[in-house]
Amino acid sequence: MIRIVYVMDAFDLPLGGTERQFLALLERLDRAKFEPHLALLRVQGAENALLFPCPTTILGLYSLLGWSAVRATRTFQGLHRRQGFDIAHLCFNDASRIGPLWARGCRIPVTVGTRRNLGYKHKTVDRVLLRALSPLITHTVANSAAAAQETMRTEGVPASRISVIANGLDHQRFRPISPDARSAIRARWGVPEHARVVGSVANLRPIKNPMFLVKSASQFVARFPDLHVVLLGEGSLRADLEARIAALGLERHVHLPGVSENPAEDIQAFDIGVLCSDSESSPNAVIEYLAAGRPAVASHVGGAAEIITHDVTGFLYPRGDEHSFANYVSTLLDDPGLRARMGDAGRIDAISRFSMDRMVREHEALYARLQQQARA
Repeated sequence: MIRIVYVMDAFDLPLGGTERQFLALLERLDRAKFEPHLALLRVQGAENALLFPCPTTILGLYSLLGWSAVRATRTFQGLHRRQGFDIAHLCFNDASRIGPLWARGCRIPVTVGTRRNLGYKHKTVDRVLLRALSPLITHTVANSAAAAQETMRTEGVPASRISVIANGLDHQRFRPISPDARSAIRARWGVPEHARVVGSVANLRPIKNPMFLVKSASQFVARFPDLHVVLLGEGSLRADLEARIAALGLERHVHLPGVSENPAEDIQAFDIGVLCSDSESSPNAVIEYLAAGRPAVASHVGGAAEIITHDVTGFLYPRGDEHSFANYVSTLLDDPGLRARMGDAGRIDAISRFSMDRMVREHEALYARLQQQARA
């Protein structure tokens, strides 16, 4: 039995792609071989609303300095004494800073790091610290080749100590919905049944750049009067987006329904799925667009090109290039046959490459290999 402690900062609502991926991993690990335990640094909102699929401990760390750090360190040490962990798997910013020290201090044989972005939150001091802590990390898991390359470049991690495990997708959730169900979803958004819909699934935060889509919407509506734009998500930019929508006179055409309770179905009420992010490693939303049979138009950042085959399952445009974005979206809006062909190709591709079972099995194989190496 391999005992693994997952040290993570917190779970916040609405859940992001990383949180959903780790919840799926914790739920699906083979309990005959692995015994997971989730150690959260702090309570942030979702902890009281979620039913975690494994034992969970709140460590109570709210600052990397001061009494809470001392108390959290002692709590982690006590947890390890009781559980005897073989592997510590770290995820998110603070866990990546303090987790290596805890794991080394407790003599946990294997420490696994996680890189699921391109370091857009990292300041120079963060990169220096992560590079200094790198020798304490046995192995790092990245969810895209782009994130792996960035980690090797900025943190000095050798290629032999980093693996790429792509995100997983529960493709059973993306079974085609009926025309009536599609109409009902659109009605819930205030969108006419036969309108053309450009949709986005993303938290309303600056890095996702939802303002880019809202500003572009005025061009699309002028050319396609039946067009509606739907942004599924919540976040700090909601008020700013509402103000911009009103200033552009787009209240009837741009909709902010909030977080989707069932994105696998809601995406099927789109005609096109878009991603306007300034930085991504492996955007789950794009994988979901393809799995739902919707062509994707995405900014060419990070690992987006590892998901979309340009001109086959969708289009990649240079980040921030309004002209290219408008041309690609307009091409798809003009041609329902092209949308159907790209959608069919994307569905086949996503289901074949982004299996949730594949993601879990690759983690399990890595854990087993790292533990065997540690024993040797």
